[in-house]
Amino acid sequence: MLDRAARAGLPVPDGAILLDEFFRVCLEEKLVKVSDGRVVILDAELLFNTLLFSVRLPQFRRPVVLRPCFSTDPCPGPMSEGPQYNRKPVDFMDREALMEMLGAVWSGIVQHVPAHRADVLILETVAAGTTGQAVTCSGKTTDWVTVRSGEAAAGARFELPQLTGWRMAEPSVPPFVQRLQMLLRGVRRTFGKGKWALEWADDGSVCYLVDVKPCPGPLPQL
Repeated sequence: MLDRAARAGLPVPDGAILLDEFFRVCLEEKLVKVSDGRVVILDAELLFNTLLFSVRLPQFRRPVVLRPCFSTDPCPGPMSEGPQYNRKPVDFMDREALMEMLGAVWSGIVQHVPAHRADVLILETVAAGTTGQAVTCSGKTTDWVTVRSGEAAAGARFELPQLTGWRMAEPSVPPFVQRLQMLLRGVRRTFGKGKWALEWADDGSVCYLVDVKPCPGPLPQL
């Protein structure tokens, strides 16, 4: 869905996906093994070099986070404590930290959602000043927003009027809110009817979409 958003012109950080097929090859080639429900990386240096030179993953300029492409939480929503995949970003070229994180994510998949594919998303972080979550729903007049971090509004929860057509955001609201309103409008235009739970990060110039998924549950209550 992030790829679809990027192709629609929405601002999405650089990223890549390690497919389930790659995980299966690593098992066959004995680069990793599953032991007591955990994925153990047997040769971290070889696996890192495989990613860099054989798979040819891009060398990300900023720290990255790794997370499963499937979540046990169908709708984290703006009122939750945050997705379970949230982990401390690591330097992509720090092979020890990167392999430790990859092993942890693979282990989480094997332990919690064994029926799913073991696809892992690698996503470059945003130099964010403000981050948060939101739920947007077509057919409504407001979106639901929570601000997770940011000096100006950390912990704030509010309903945000939806922008329609080509209407611009009100200049009286903070700049990050203006950019967020435009991002939410783009999400509705791109994915259509339904409720969409998303995460966003604003670096002071651009409000990026860092996660989006269907939200089948009811809208949160303020």
